[in-house]
Amino acid sequence: NLLQVVYNMVDMIVVGQTLGQVGLSAVSVGGDVSHFMTFIAMGFSSAGQVIISQYIGAKERHKLGRFVSTMFGFLMVCAMAISVICIVFRHQALGLMNVPAEAYAQALGYATISAAGLVFIYGYNMVSAVLRGMGDSISALLFLILATVLNIGLDIWFVAGLGWGVAGVALATMAAQVVSAIAVLQTVEKPKDVDIAEAEVIVAVGRGASGEGMRALAKELADLLGGVVACTRPMVESNIFDAKHQIGLSGRTVKPKLIFTLGISGAVQFAAGMKSSDCIVAINTDPA
Repeated sequence: NLLQVVYNMVDMIVVGQTLGQVGLSAVSVGGDVSHFMTFIAMGFSSAGQVIISQYIGAKERHKLGRFVSTMFGFLMVCAMAISVICIVFRHQALGLMNVPAEAYAQALGYATISAAGLVFIYGYNMVSAVLRGMGDSISALLFLILATVLNIGLDIWFVAGLGWGVAGVALATMAAQVVSAIAVLQTVEKPKDVDIAEAEVIVAVGRGASGEGMRALAKELADLLGGVVACTRPMVESNIFDAKHQIGLSGRTVKPKLIFTLGISGAVQFAAGMKSSDCIVAINTDPA
């Protein structure tokens, strides 16, 4: 993108003016290694962004938590594994790239620093993808601008000011990514984990309303009334809901002012957990 092009131009100017052709060669080679490692994160993050958008479009926000945590866990493991592999085989990789002898040491340092900080690069890309998938492209753009400006500033300071050479270029990139990753994490809205035992309005879902369409309607009704969605034991056993949402003898006991029961037969196990409700609205096709 345009911001990356601007950064690369400033990067080449700073390196070219202070380190000469050898420095430019080292940064070019080290940058290729860094980009190769980063493209993996960008690919998976873009795919995750699409899936997140689909969940939101289908009104299935309840699936986001599990998906995002799975994506984060998978990519963090990938980042650590790739970091270790790149550090262990960095000499062989640079050998295959036919790096000039005079630039070898500096390129090796750049690649090593980039590999060591790969977790932060992956983290930044993942959180940015989540923001874009949820429709907040403005915040993702602002943090990209922050990373670019910070990268340019640190580049000039570390290389031209402190004389850290090619290692300073890599450290500037890593520092910018770390700051941006931490900042963007603070932006992501933490889901409010409401205890159903303390909720005043509950929309409970049973097997009779276990379809995705009915669950979406239940969530929409709960949001409209300022309540929460709960479920019966079979819904937890089917891995549709987490156990913390279960009402009943083996779940939570609730005392809401208003509870809707959708597709629930009223078995003793469930009824015992919500019998103290002020108002019960049962929606069920079972005449019994």
